[in-house]
Parts: sequence; structure tokens; C-alpha cells
Amino acid sequence: MTSSSPTPRARQLGLLLDAALLLALALVCLRALGSLEAARDLTLWDEADYLRRGLALPQRGLPAPEWGPLHSLLYLALAQLTPDPVALHDLAYRLLVTLPTLGLFLCARRARIPRALALLGALLFLASGAPHVAPRPSLLALAVVLGGLWVALAPGRSLEGACAALGLSLLLACYARPELFLSFVLLSLLLLARLLVRARRGEARGPLVRLGLSYGALALALLAVLGNPAADRTGRRLYAFCQHYALGEVQRSHLDLEPWGQCDAVMQRSFGEVHSVREAARANPHAFWVHLRDNLQAYPGASLELMLRGASHASLLVPAPPSPARRAHALLLAGMALGLLALGVQALRRPGVLERMSGGHGVVPLALVLAAVLLPSALSSVLLHPREHYLVLQGVLLPLCVLGLAAAAAGMGREEPRGAGALAGALAVALIPAAPLLGPLVPSSQPVQRQVVAALRETAEGLSPQAGPLGVLEAQGGYDVYLGRGAVRVSPTQRLPGESFEAFLERRHVRLAVLEPQLVHAPQLAQDPDFRAFLAEPEDFGFHTRALPGTGRVLAVREAAGGGGAAERAALKRAQ
Repeated sequence: MTSSSPTPRARQLGLLLDAALLLALALVCLRALGSLEAARDLTLWDEADYLRRGLALPQRGLPAPEWGPLHSLLYLALAQLTPDPVALHDLAYRLLVTLPTLGLFLCARRARIPRALALLGALLFLASGAPHVAPRPSLLALAVVLGGLWVALAPGRSLEGACAALGLSLLLACYARPELFLSFVLLSLLLLARLLVRARRGEARGPLVRLGLSYGALALALLAVLGNPAADRTGRRLYAFCQHYALGEVQRSHLDLEPWGQCDAVMQRSFGEVHSVREAARANPHAFWVHLRDNLQAYPGASLELMLRGASHASLLVPAPPSPARRAHALLLAGMALGLLALGVQALRRPGVLERMSGGHGVVPLALVLAAVLLPSALSSVLLHPREHYLVLQGVLLPLCVLGLAAAAAGMGREEPRGAGALAGALAVALIPAAPLLGPLVPSSQPVQRQVVAALRETAEGLSPQAGPLGVLEAQGGYDVYLGRGAVRVSPTQRLPGESFEAFLERRHVRLAVLEPQLVHAPQLAQDPDFRAFLAEPEDFGFHTRALPGTGRVLAVREAAGGGGAAERAALKRAQ
């Protein structure tokens, strides 16, 4: 058993060693993400929407609390460092991989998990698919929760103080992941119960009242500034259910529908006209139950796969060629297993395992945050879909809790056995050169969306100036954000009933169109003869085309808005 009361000099040396390991871990993260621009494509859809709202925040104000304003605020803050949206995307990507990795190591050390295992745990997170999920608000929420956990794990922190730190961090994190509001409520109720119990015991009420009032004031201030994420004033909960139900139902029933863009049609088919998830459950209980059942069955496998796959390789449980990245991932897992085995052997050699586990430093805060986060994560996965970004927090906190219990059972104190620090340092130094194997690997071809955005930027520079917005017709969602230059996304869903395609282009000031499969097969356009004519002869509509080799995409470019009577000429030509 190691001493739990190290000398001041030993404590100082331990802090220096932890700082050195943290620096080495940061270098590993930087090297692992060094080829990000060539290895990872730009993220469209939801992530692009967070970026769009962040850049527009000074003009439009905060988004509704259920739409992740904290993530948009992060983009706004980072925009002060780089105004280019593409560079901003990559900077946020790197930051939201690095911060949780470092936070995981810091929390593990505060929980008195041995340095080598704390380092291995952080590296396993880095090597897994978890830090590369999209959209990325879950990673921001994870970083915030780990920050609160680090405060809660401070030596001498009372259970009430730990609850307060965790509760406030969960409240802040729910502005990135709204479902964490339930976690905040649970921790708040536990804190209130603990304060009442201690007050009834006759303990000094002054500190208890100050803690309760401070907690309440900070929580109310956050709610006043950012709003109540549980209110769901914009119907986001039903929108999320609609899309994820459609995702499963299209697969179950083999529907010829696009789940993200046509989820309303899928919902109408199963539930009729409903205005809430509760109404959907009442309208067709069987369909609702089948959806829950399928999600529940997929939940364990999806949770495991997230941590066992890498940024550029499939799960280690899936037969595949033994690439260097897969070998590195497997070696990290083997090292973690050996470390846990060593702690288990040490724990079993001494009596009083259960007492040490229940009274070990950090066990209670770790268990609290895991229980608080696991419930909403599981509910979201079962109610919506076990998509990877719903599983990130539990995927990190569950192994961290297991490591904390193992360290407590083994009686790990603040000071480690002789040579343990040197082992961790050697591991960190050895992994710095091998760090690129832990990050996304460069594919054989350049990411498609980056090529499209580069072509859009180059083309937009050559367009003559005009009043009004630069409309970009596309069906993916996000090209306009990375293009900048006053570009505005034009979606096929914005076409009015009965509106001709030519009138649609004119009304929305479309000067650029990304002709890709998602647009060509969009249900609002696919059967329209005018749109088919546009695809066949874009020149008749005042557009010329530019093919993007290797992407399967074509840009349609209109030199001047209005097309100089192009719509009339196109109609006349088709009539002839």
C-alpha cells in the first residue's frame, strides 16, 4: 500500500510530473490531429448550423436554449481568433478533441488513478471514435462536465460541495446537450436533501445556507441569461424524434423516402398529425413500441462500438486487416486491461476491499456524475436513436468510474509506488512519435466537401457584384456557411407550392447551385420537368456548369441575377 500522506517535496514532484504528462498528452493530441485538413471533411448539417448561428449571434442574439447556444457561443469566441469559417471549423474540431482528452487525464489523477492508467485512459479516448462524433456539442458538454468533476474531486471537498460543482457544470453543459437538464435537476434535488439532513442534525447552518444560496443564485443567473432548455418552445424535441423515428422506420419498412428530409411524411404515415412525442405514442402505441424496442436492442452494441472503433478504422471486434492504427488501439486496450488486472491483484491481496471502495477518494463524485449522466443518455438513445453523439458522455464516464473504483479498492493514495511515475513518463514520450496513428488518417482522395467549398469560393470571387444575398441552392446544408461572402443557403424545401422552378431561382437570388445526388433526388424537385430541364440544359436558365473531378459534383453558376430573360427563353424553347 502506498502512503496516503506524501511529504511536501514528494507532493511537489508529483505535481510537476503530472504537469509534464499533461504537456506530453497535449503534444500527442496536436500530432494526432496534425493532418486534420487532409484527413477530415468539413461537417455539414447540424454542425454547420451551430457555426452559422454563432457567426450571426451579434446580429440575431442567442439561439433558443434547446438549440445548443453554448456551442454557438464557442464558435463566436473562436471567431475572434480566425474569421475564416473553414479554419474556424478545424480549430473547433481540434479544441473539442483536445480539451476532453486533457480533462479526462486531470480527473483521473484527482481520483488517484495511477498515472500510467490515467494516461492510457486519455489515450484510449483519443484513439477511439468518440472524439470524432458529429455534431460536436456532446464533446463540449463532456469538457464542461469533466471540468465540474475536477472541481468536485478536489481534496477535502464535502459531498454537498461536490454536488454543487457537478450540478452547475451539468446546467452549463445542458446548453450544449439539452437532455442534461434532467441530470442537473437530479443533482439539485440530492444537494437540497443533503443540506436539509445536515441542518436537521443541528450542524452549523451558516455554511449550509451560503452554499445553497450561492448554488441557487448561480443556477438562476444561468437560466435567466441562456433560458430554460427544458421548455422546448421551438418544438425541437418533436423534430428530433421525427428525424430519428424516420431513420429507423425507413430501414424497417424499406420505404423509398429520405429520412432526414422527408421525416414528416414518415411520421404522417405512422402516427397521423401529431404535435408532440406523447401524442405520437398515443396515436400508434405499436409503432412507438417497435421504435423503442429496436433502439434498446441496438443501444449496448452502439455504446461498445463507439469506444472500440477508431477515427479511421472499424471496431476492433470486426474482422479487418491489422493496420498500424488498429494495432495501436489494441495495444492501448491491452495495456489498460493489464493495469486493471494489476490493481485487482493488489486489492485482493489485502482485506477490506469493500470498505476501501466505499470510502475511497473520488468514488462518490464519480458515481454521482455517472448516474446523473447515464439516465438522460440512455433515455435519449432509446427514445430517439443510439447515435454516437448521444453515447459520448457515458462512454467516457463509465470507464473513468471503473478505474476510480479499482484504484480505491487497491488502496491507491496520493503517492505512487517507486518507478510508477517513470513508467508513465516513458509511455508518454514513446507515444509522441506514434501519435498520428491515434488520429484520423489521410484518405487516398481529398475530402469532397472541402473541394466543393474551395470551388465555390473560387467561383464566387469571379462573380460580378450585385445587390442582395448570394443564393446557394443545395440540399446538404452548410456550404453557405463556409463560403461566407454574404452567401445564403437555398433549400429545395423553401420552394412555394405551385411556384415554378424559374420563379424559385429568381425569388431566392440563386447564383450558385451544387448539383449533387442529394439535390437531384430531392423530393421537392425530382419529378419537376422544369428542374429536369435545368439539369439537362442549365444554359437555358442563364447558368453555366463547372465539373469538380473526383467528387461526383457539378457547380451551376449564374453570372448575373435575373438571367437576362433566361426563364422566358427556357419556357419558349420547351414549348417549341
